[in-house]
Amino acid sequence: IRRPPRSTPSNSSAASDVYKRQIKFFIYLVLYMTLHIVVYVVVFSLLSLSISFPSSNILLINSIQYFDRNELAKLLDLRVEDIAVIEGSIITYYALSLKSPKYEMIVIIAHGSGNTISTTDEVSLMKMIIHGPAALFRLLTVLYVPSENKYYYAFTAQYFKYLFNPKTEKVIIISCDVDELIHILKSKGYEVYLSTTPKPLHEIIRG
Repeated sequence: IRRPPRSTPSNSSAASDVYKRQIKFFIYLVLYMTLHIVVYVVVFSLLSLSISFPSSNILLINSIQYFDRNELAKLLDLRVEDIAVIEGSIITYYALSLKSPKYEMIVIIAHGSGNTISTTDEVSLMKMIIHGPAALFRLLTVLYVPSENKYYYAFTAQYFKYLFNPKTEKVIIISCDVDELIHILKSKGYEVYLSTTPKPLHEIIRG
């Protein structure tokens, strides 16, 4: 008894199967990214809303961890009781966007490079996965700080252009290489002053 010859798939059939698998993979990838973005926005919105901003005329957002409140007050020539200091974490910056706190002045002290402002959040594999949506929309990037030999998450010009909106007149940034950020904030109506080192605020404002 002769066995019928085995049918071999044609080149066009094999190519069609590969194309279908690619389409399926793309659909699954889009669904995953969409779900990831939705969950990220919901979770971090809820976490941000839980942040309470201290009462004061001046809010100081500090991303340089070796400066404490007393030392910062001394460097800026202010009384300790005149400033409210809050950690410059990713959550803090998201809360600034959602809650739009009102202050006479906001001072940001952070490492800076390439028009990015560092946070206190160190980079890890888990955080890279978690903050993937923010990186996808170019809100967050990674900043290496040689003096500390560490990698930190940093907010980009995109964040300051679209999400930074606290109710304040003056913004003082103590950082370096952030000229584009200064231009963006000025275009949004803020009075912006820049210093590359911490020093008395009246000297920074006076220029």
